[in-house]
Amino acid sequence: GDHADRYLREARFGPRHPRCAGLEGVPPDGGLDPELPGFGPFGTAGVHCFGSDFATYRRIAALAAVRKKFPVLRQGRQYVRPISIFNGPPAVRGPGEIVAWSRMLSDEEALCVVNAHGTQGRGGDVLVDAALNPQGGEMTVIANTAETAAQSADGVEQPIGSRLPVKRLPDGAAFVEIRNLPPSEVLVLVNHP
Repeated sequence: GDHADRYLREARFGPRHPRCAGLEGVPPDGGLDPELPGFGPFGTAGVHCFGSDFATYRRIAALAAVRKKFPVLRQGRQYVRPISIFNGPPAVRGPGEIVAWSRMLSDEEALCVVNAHGTQGRGGDVLVDAALNPQGGEMTVIANTAETAAQSADGVEQPIGSRLPVKRLPDGAAFVEIRNLPPSEVLVLVNHP
């Protein structure tokens, strides 16, 4: 289908000028129309009304920044990842448990883990690609929304920059141990930081 409606979303961010009409406003060649004023919230132009010091804003900004920095988070293949809880068999878990998926691009793997429970911490052993993560390999945490929201790594499991060893199950499947992910928080790890 047509995804041109995404160019209308700019109004939420108070642009100084709107994009030109039609294909003339579609990047990369299209641009802004300097003849028209921007139309932001409450009749503003060039400003937004988001509370940039608010924890939710900081979480989203941090996730957007790592997405921008790592191409593997924007393109490539995507796979839901099975999770083993309390040494049980790896499986895609139901509501209220952690949810994990990988993005893969060439030899890179990015693992995204979300605690879908709103009030309790969660954890598990999350399977990753064994061919891309050899025995003795590590995955590096590049985003931890709990740390970003608190603006401190104090008491945070899996802080940004920490390396989690890639371990093996008896059948050779590779996994990383995710522990005590707070409610509604997100971790992003990569095998090539």
